[in-house]
Amino acid sequence: MGRSRRNKPLLERLVISDVAAEGKALGRVNDTVVFVPLAAPGDVVDVQVTKKRKKYFEGRPVKFHHLSEMRAEPFCEHFGVCGGCKWQHLPIPNR
Repeated sequence: MGRSRRNKPLLERLVISDVAAEGKALGRVNDTVVFVPLAAPGDVVDVQVTKKRKKYFEGRPVKFHHLSEMRAEPFCEHFGVCGGCKWQHLPIPNR
C-alpha cells in the first residue's frame, strides 16, 4: 500500500513577483513562497500545487489571466518542451 495522496490546492490569481533559480518564477500566498515554471514577473496565473513543503510550494500554471509586459516571444520552436533554455520568454536584461 502506498502513501495516501492528499488533495493539493489550486491557487487562483497568483501574482508572480520575481524570478527564481532553475527557470522558475516566484509568487507569494500569505507567508508561503510558490515556485512556478514558465511564468514571468507580472503574470497573474492559476497554479495547481504539485509539491507542498513547510516553507514553500511548487506548482504548475493552469491558466494565465494576465500576461506580463516583460514577456517576449521565444525564438526557439522547442521552448517549453526540451528544457534547455528556460528563460526564453523573458528578454535578456530581465533574466
